[in-house]
Amino acid sequence: MPDSLSPDAFLDPVSEPGPLRPVRQNLGFLSARPLVPVAVALILGISIYARVPMLPPLWIGLATLLAALALYFRQRSLLTTPFVLLSALLNGTALAQLSDFNYPANHISQFTTASQ
Repeated sequence: MPDSLSPDAFLDPVSEPGPLRPVRQNLGFLSARPLVPVAVALILGISIYARVPMLPPLWIGLATLLAALALYFRQRSLLTTPFVLLSALLNGTALAQLSDFNYPANHISQFTTASQ
């Protein structure tokens, strides 16, 4: 019997003839890359920031509420997934609004670079 920490613990013991083969799970695209939808939601939130009212505190508050609801319902993935995605979208919107509307065009950050 292989030790639970040894590399042999991850091999398929059922295949009798021939060498042991690694066990592979067939994960879907989104299951194998769980942050892709969150990144897309964040990008979408950034792209719509000019089309929604300028209320970053509201977007941050709603995003925090949705993240808390996602933690509370973490055993129910059908509820958690939309909460996390909407939270990322609202965070992207708030981030873009704070970045764009709170700094004037002649702010010092517009004229400095890493080489200066």
